[in-house]
Amino acid sequence: MTDPKLIEQLEAAVASKPKAAAPSAELPPGYVLDKPPPRLIPVDYDPFASNPWTSVGVAAGIAVGIPLLVLILGASLVWAFSGFAATTRPD
Repeated sequence: MTDPKLIEQLEAAVASKPKAAAPSAELPPGYVLDKPPPRLIPVDYDPFASNPWTSVGVAAGIAVGIPLLVLILGASLVWAFSGFAATTRPD
């Protein structure tokens, strides 16, 4: 249930809040606003921040690259210790 007193307090707070001035009230006489004002850049915006896909690529390279190198090294060692044989035994 909603409290009627709370609703009255909220309505009174909204009614007492000052209204925003129209953009034309801030402009000098004779100036016409032909396009909307530019948007402000967010405070937490950093144009020099690193690209997030770069860190994803580095992590994927490590996650795939290291096991692949271990597999290649292991396979080459097995081949070397078997005497560089292409086949196991001739019949």
